[in-house]
Amino acid sequence: MPEGKPIRYKKEYKEALRRFNERKGLNIPESDIGNLTIWKQISTVATLEESNHLTAEYLDTVKAVQKEFDRNFKLKALHILNERTGRNIPDEWVDEIQQAYNFPGATSHNDIITTHNQFVDIKNELRNRAKMEKAGKLIPDGYQVCGRCGGSGRYSFNLRDQDRCYGCGGKGVVPTKKKSGKGWHGDKPGHKSASIKAKTNNVLRQAQIRSGE
Repeated sequence: MPEGKPIRYKKEYKEALRRFNERKGLNIPESDIGNLTIWKQISTVATLEESNHLTAEYLDTVKAVQKEFDRNFKLKALHILNERTGRNIPDEWVDEIQQAYNFPGATSHNDIITTHNQFVDIKNELRNRAKMEKAGKLIPDGYQVCGRCGGSGRYSFNLRDQDRCYGCGGKGVVPTKKKSGKGWHGDKPGHKSASIKAKTNNVLRQAQIRSGE
């Protein structure tokens, strides 16, 4: 790692340290997160024994925060699923959806599997969107991250088009999916008309102009 480049810890580790410091009345800096996770002595205590005692409590806090973050993420995906499909699946059934078990309103086994797949698609969409936003990439209104390439614009390889993704034409985003007569996914990746591709290019160009790029 180049000298001077800061280590970027996951947000759950930072949030766990904030809660841990607040609960214990401590002031352990974020620079000690690495030491806490590998049981090395931290800078704010005098002995390794005391450091190990704090590390055990901190890692318990990390597990609790990770569990909370994971549940909030699944609930967000469930709420989007309800909005898109017109369902009203209660929050307490989110784990059943995750595991493709039964849930209120399910009409058949195929319905359960289809709903589970939709739920997984939404979670992947949320993850890809977060990655693009973290990278500073624009996602115009009415568009979503391409599910084929995850927003990178690259997928597979061939001699003619190299690694350009056919799902989004290399743009990383596609028009927002809508439930239609063609099903949940609408048109399949690579089957968009030329007018839709042109519209995507135009929207991205306008977004870049507004951002000053």
